[in-house]
Amino acid sequence: MPEIFEGCTSREEALQKMLYHDKTFTGVVWNKMYRRSLFDGISFPKGLIYEDSATTYKLCFKAERIAFTDKVLYGYRKNDSSIMRMRYSPKMLSCIPVSQQLFRDVSAKYPHLSDAAASLAFEVNRVVYLNLPHSRKEERRKVWAELIKYRKAVLFDKHARKRERIMALISYGGPEIFYLVSGLFRLYHAKH
Repeated sequence: MPEIFEGCTSREEALQKMLYHDKTFTGVVWNKMYRRSLFDGISFPKGLIYEDSATTYKLCFKAERIAFTDKVLYGYRKNDSSIMRMRYSPKMLSCIPVSQQLFRDVSAKYPHLSDAAASLAFEVNRVVYLNLPHSRKEERRKVWAELIKYRKAVLFDKHARKRERIMALISYGGPEIFYLVSGLFRLYHAKH
């Protein structure tokens, strides 16, 4: 039987886990319960995707303590036609302002978590970049410029996910090498 994670943690520890996508506390909104008062002054951004990344960290800022469990208490139904499963949508470019704001806010409030914020900002932009068609040259240029802002911090951050550190290293080969190697990784994972 797998180990069940349960406990209570500080806002800083939860925030760090969320930024690094730790299995005990991720940044998605749908697997959490919140006190209504946490949303005073906080709302999900309209017209943007990555609203989880744009909002969850702000809720962590306000919470005194955060309880967690990995018990299955909620059924999540995947929707193959959702915007997150689409290959490309212009709304995906909201990754840029969302990741910029997240990085600024976390770095200002908790400077020692700047590398963790860079890790999530890199990951969000990496995912979008790899879903942008080659024909969308201007969008690719913008997301690439954002992605490379964070790559050095991710590459040298021993707490960053291994996949993100590898992708940060590969990004130094340039956008075409990055895209090519990422495609090879996708093929490998699709077969395994």
